[in-house]
Amino acid sequence: MVLTNQGTNSGDADIKKMISEGSPMRSENSHKDLKSIREGGADLARHVKEDTRNIAESMAAEGQHKLDDLKSFAGKHIKTLEKEIAANPMESMAIALGTGALLSFLLRRG
Repeated sequence: MVLTNQGTNSGDADIKKMISEGSPMRSENSHKDLKSIREGGADLARHVKEDTRNIAESMAAEGQHKLDDLKSFAGKHIKTLEKEIAANPMESMAIALGTGALLSFLLRRG
């Protein structure tokens, strides 16, 4: 079949008429396409939701692990500090007083 620009034959006119009037064939395909797009969007939303939940759970578990490590680390040092304070109460009070005075001086200047 050879297409020319010499004019419109009746077949072209029929096709244009069907398109402009909204042929049932076109309408049916459009509905199928829209349904397919809607279902694809719903699937995408489900996957995004699931992936987001998995990432959040992973981050929460990692954060909890780091918090447990920090508590363990801090707990050991707090016990050591408490033993030092109990062994040298006067020295500990002098250090605390000096630290408080230094911080007070620095904060007033800022």
